[in-house]
Amino acid sequence: TRRQTAPTIGLGDAFAAAQTESPRRALRLHGAAVEPSKGTLFVTGANGDIGRSVVNHALSQGKTVIASIRNEEHIKSFTPHQSLHFLVMHTDDETSIRSAFSKLDEKLAGATLQAVIHCAAMESPASVEFLDPSAFERVLKVNTVGSLIVMQESFSRLRKSKGNLVLASSLWGRVSGPLVGAYSASKWALES
Repeated sequence: TRRQTAPTIGLGDAFAAAQTESPRRALRLHGAAVEPSKGTLFVTGANGDIGRSVVNHALSQGKTVIASIRNEEHIKSFTPHQSLHFLVMHTDDETSIRSAFSKLDEKLAGATLQAVIHCAAMESPASVEFLDPSAFERVLKVNTVGSLIVMQESFSRLRKSKGNLVLASSLWGRVSGPLVGAYSASKWALES
């Protein structure tokens, strides 16, 4: 069967459309179609605003969600749900990412992975004049290198399940502005 797709739209618009579109219609989020009606999703950065919104929306659509968080304390901030599971993952640590994907395989226990929705990111707002180089490096490590490792770990799993990879990016990946140089550079890399 062939999927119907909508044009590429932002996350906020996608959620609004998901509330009104037919449940069989697929949404395109930065180039990856995600069917709102079935499957297990792995959402990175679930403790952040965008990740949490993705988790809540997916649960409202009847999905099973495996959510990555930075530490177990973040679990308390979520409303308990029988279809919500957690993994601790630090996207600035290659070993942590690879270990989380191994644990993801265990949690899936043969279930289909419909999509990896990568929302984990950070920013370090500062003028270039005062930006600490180590803060700049950390932003790149989390937003760019961490994203690369998440993509590498996702591809073989999604190829098997014919699933999709969604990378939450930002308009700052297309333009820059005051105080967002490091963030813009990291998102520009993700966009390319």
